Amino acid sequence: MRMKIFSVLLLLIALSACGIMQKNPSQKPTERVKEQPVEKPVIAPYAGQPILLDYAAGFIKLSPAQQKYEMNEILSAAQKDKSNVVYRIKLATMYALPSSRVQDPSKALNLINELQKSNAINAENGQLLAMLRDFVIEQQQSLQKIKDEQKRADNIQQKNDQLLQQNIQLEQKLEALKRIEKTMVDRDQGVKK
Repeated sequence: MRMKIFSVLLLLIALSACGIMQKNPSQKPTERVKEQPVEKPVIAPYAGQPILLDYAAGFIKLSPAQQKYEMNEILSAAQKDKSNVVYRIKLATMYALPSSRVQDPSKALNLINELQKSNAINAENGQLLAMLRDFVIEQQQSLQKIKDEQKRADNIQQKNDQLLQQNIQLEQKLEALKRIEKTMVDRDQGVKK
């Protein structure tokens, strides 16, 4: 579906660019630039892809219980018919979707890698899996960055707390020294009298 929209957008951009092009001012008026005919791109039907994208869109709308039920159904169907690639792609999609209640990026990556190594998938499904794999990898990297930032923030907070404790201790020592100094000054003034 996205590829269709992308292809149509590219065609529109190409056509609008042809209308915007201006003549080169250094050209003589008698010379004409030969325009290349624009070929209409052939948009091949997507073998099974719209169904899978529609499936993914519908899956995220299910309740958590329905998602688990659907996952169990697809999992049992995939175990019964291991040659059916669509079931395994659906499982990988379920595991990869961020709004899925059964999300498991490592299982998704394992399934995707296994499917990409097999010769059972067509080019369109291969592209879908490549995008899904890139998405999962990017998501894992983002989560790792968030964890690292959280760890860094926790370390900074811990250092801040330590500095605050040191500051409190130093203030207490300073107050104690001020009391000692005052006591000494009071003694010196009492001796002088």
